[in-house]
Amino acid sequence: MNNYPTLKVPYGTYDLGPHEILLQQKVGNLIAKPVLSFFDNGISKYGVLYGTGIWNWRLQELAMSNNSLLFDQIINKSIQYLSVQSDKYKFIFKPLAPIFQISDIIQFTSESYNDIYEPITGNRITLRVLSKKNGSESIYNFTVNDVNKTFNIGTLEKGIYNYEASTAFNGENFSSNGQFIIKDAQLESNAFTANHNLLKDLSNRTGGQFYKKNEIDLLVKDFGNSQAKSVIQSLQDFTKLIGLKWLLIIILTLFGLEWFFRKYLGSY
Repeated sequence: MNNYPTLKVPYGTYDLGPHEILLQQKVGNLIAKPVLSFFDNGISKYGVLYGTGIWNWRLQELAMSNNSLLFDQIINKSIQYLSVQSDKYKFIFKPLAPIFQISDIIQFTSESYNDIYEPITGNRITLRVLSKKNGSESIYNFTVNDVNKTFNIGTLEKGIYNYEASTAFNGENFSSNGQFIIKDAQLESNAFTANHNLLKDLSNRTGGQFYKKNEIDLLVKDFGNSQAKSVIQSLQDFTKLIGLKWLLIIILTLFGLEWFFRKYLGSY
């Protein structure tokens, strides 16, 4: 950009107020007046270009590098920034559903955006989940990446939970909070009539048989002709030796006795 042609700018001093300056004039080694600045009053956004002849910049870049990527990025992103509404949230963090069943995996989705509403990644999110039932609090940490923007915290007991997620990027802190509910899965109360087709399909899938209420005799006959198979189940249980205090006492006692007899018998 140092090789861009000089713009024609008005002479005088500018009272910008709370403007954010993107480009400034440079006269020799002295940085003087602004060239391009932006202002956001919370309702509308404004961009001010202090000068004329900016079209020469694009021609100069085309002449130097056979493309105009830098100039086009400045213009396109400036327009994108000005066109984004000021009330858009830069950080969104919410559960996938407002209500979960007690056996569901609790999942959240996250979105983070910069000033021109481009998605960003790499920011660290801290999530606090507070149970209204007993007042317990759990803390989780996530890092957003391009592959996965959905996070799960496992299962929780039934109840009402408040959550607050916080993160920081571009030198700013953001937070998002809300509430979700976990309730019992009363599947039996949803259907009062047996679904025979579902039961028949279940029996076929598991190698069983389906009988109607008038086929009890056939059920007894098939049960009598069936060959019962023994089922072997194994259970492994591991115990840390460091947790067995009685074993430690026995070992220390044996070492003590050995030391005593060696001392008593004159052997070292």
